[in-house]
Parts: sequence; C-alpha cells; structure tokens
Amino acid sequence: MRRREDSGRRPWAGCAAVAAAVAALGGMAAAGWFAWRLSRPGPRPVWRAAPVLTGLLAAQAGRIDYADAWSAPIRDGESTDPAAWAGVLAALPPPVQELMRLRDLLVRPLGLVAAGDGLPETGFPLLAQTDREVVLGVDDKHLSFRVGITTADARATITTTVTLSGLLGRPYWAVVRWFHPLVVRATLSQATRSNLGAGSEPPPG
Repeated sequence: MRRREDSGRRPWAGCAAVAAAVAALGGMAAAGWFAWRLSRPGPRPVWRAAPVLTGLLAAQAGRIDYADAWSAPIRDGESTDPAAWAGVLAALPPPVQELMRLRDLLVRPLGLVAAGDGLPETGFPLLAQTDREVVLGVDDKHLSFRVGITTADARATITTTVTLSGLLGRPYWAVVRWFHPLVVRATLSQATRSNLGAGSEPPPG
C-alpha cells in the first residue's frame, strides 16, 4: 500500500490568502471611491503650483522631505487676508471628513495624533502670521508638517511641507502621500464653491 504523503498544508492558509486578497481589493475600491469624490472640480480652477518656501514657512519648516502647493484665484472683492483663506482647512469637504475619520480610527492604536485631538476648532494650530502669510502645523512622532497659506498675485496658495521621523514616518507617508494632493485640491475647490475666502481687505500693517 502506498503511503499517503502529508503535504504540510494548513487548512487555514488558503482562507487567509483569500481574506487578504479580498481586503486588498476592498482597500483599492475604497481608495478609488474616495479619489473620485475628492477629484470633483469646483467652479474655479485649482492648480498645482510651485511651493512657496520663503518667509515664515521657510523659518518654520526645518528639514523638508516633501513639499507641494496648490493655488486658487482670488476674485475681485474677496479678501487677501491669508487668515481668511486658512479657515478653509477647518471647513473640510464631507469626503475629506470621512477620510479623516477613517484615518483617525486606524492610527489611534499606534499612538499617533488624531485629527481632533487637542486641535483648535479653527483648524491646525497657528504657528506664525503676517498680513500676507499664515503658517499652521503639527508635530507628531512619525512626522511633522507645516501648512503655509499665502496671498499674492491675485491667488491664494497652500504650501505643505513634511518632515518624516521614526519607524512609522516613511510607511505612513507612502500611503497618505497618495491622498494628500486630492485632499488639498478638494478643500480649495470647496472654498471656491462656498466663498469662504470672501471678506474685506485687512487693515494696512
């Protein structure tokens, strides 16, 4: 009689592989759904711009591992006060709010700062301000970021800089980097829909 060979396969291995594949497909579908919702254009153009790495932001950023910028036109009669435009970061579009809630759910077990943990209702903490530039930012154990809002040449520009640190920095940013431009673009697009930047000129300094 031929002896039956033990293949050594574990019965749960196939199930685990299927579950991993389903989870990966689900993650890709969710990412695509968020990307589609975040990419809807507003009534005014929002375009990728050269990062504004001067002034207050240059002094606050330190070492820069990543930087990008997005701009939107300032219409006649709208405020050129960057603090008014900084308010758009606090009024996140619904898809961005959903994405941030998902992000908070995933990072809390890792001990990272959640979007609403101790942050002001007006958005990220204010680090520096002039009548033409505002810098916001947060320092966490995996990365630090700075957001500079400038108003010049009839446009508002949001520049983001990121400094990575710790073991989680690069893996975390490898995922978030894909969504980051969509989030900033969607936030500026919402500003063009709701006129969050509208207001009077700031008093001369």
